Amino acid sequence: MTEFHYEMRMAAATGRDCQDYAEVERLSDGSLRLALADGVSGMSGGLKAATQAVQSWIKAKSLAPELALAEADSLLSRASHGGQTTAIYLELTPDSLQGASLGDSCVWFLEANGTWTELTEYQRRKPYLGSGEAVPIAFFRVPRESGRVLICSDGLWRFMDLADIWANAFLDPLAKAADALLNKPPYMDDVSLVLVAWGAGGLE
Repeated sequence: MTEFHYEMRMAAATGRDCQDYAEVERLSDGSLRLALADGVSGMSGGLKAATQAVQSWIKAKSLAPELALAEADSLLSRASHGGQTTAIYLELTPDSLQGASLGDSCVWFLEANGTWTELTEYQRRKPYLGSGEAVPIAFFRVPRESGRVLICSDGLWRFMDLADIWANAFLDPLAKAADALLNKPPYMDDVSLVLVAWGAGGLE
């Protein structure tokens, strides 16, 4: 059975509780379902919104990512905690990756040749998930080359140069790469990431 290698990391901004949340589910065929959310700071319920958003995707077995996000937006908008969040829903199979997103968390495909592509380039930053007005944008890719799939909150990409992100993502083993991407405290913002090896050396 084909299986992806992945590493997940989360860290709170210095001096406060983490508002980010992420989960990875491995399916029976080796595919991965991933969700990452960054609860909006400055309002109550950010972590609850992020957690609920992530768990909604893990439970939504039969929905396309963009439809699952729309359903989660409706659900969160009625929640008593009043929180809102960014969100990424992503499914990786041995042949392709598809997902949907909104907010300023990102998905990058980092190629072994030193280039990278942001798959969430056209996402809408606002309204956030939980507003009842969120507009998820779907994305799809069939990678033809080996590389890394990086799903992360803005606490990573805002404070690390993309060239450094690429270099750290290709450290070996994958756990060392994820640790390098997490970087060292003090953290200016919450950081969450899932790093997946794709292609040569990434699948068994």
